[in-house]
Amino acid sequence: MTFSAKPLSKGFQLLLKQARQKGEIRSSRSSGPAELNSPYGGIFFYGIHQVDCVIEALGTKLREVFLHRISPTDGVAVMPFQNGAVASLHLLSGENIEFRWSALADGTYFELADKPDPLFSRFLFEVVCKSLHWRRIKRILIS
Repeated sequence: MTFSAKPLSKGFQLLLKQARQKGEIRSSRSSGPAELNSPYGGIFFYGIHQVDCVIEALGTKLREVFLHRISPTDGVAVMPFQNGAVASLHLLSGENIEFRWSALADGTYFELADKPDPLFSRFLFEVVCKSLHWRRIKRILIS
């Protein structure tokens, strides 16, 4: 089960396909918006997009998860897997931070910059947030 549509996006699926054609994905790195102390759920509000993409790329057989706070709102998570693969997630607060993913397979890096879609953000705000009276998150969804 996923809580994000990011792993299903055409760009991310293409990145996985290209990497897997080269070999087993040994490393995944992502960065994107997430505020660890957000009143909207911290890692689970925006950070879940990175987490779900890692699970899509590397599976669920984690050994452990480490989180290193680099500021009160930012951090880096390291996720070693039982098969020796590793993922790192750069969880960053602030304005205009886009999602970025990379995967390493057989010595080749594959990268994807995921630009925010302003029309989708507007749709999400209008339909979901207004219907649920989540007016406080307007600043986060619409830049």
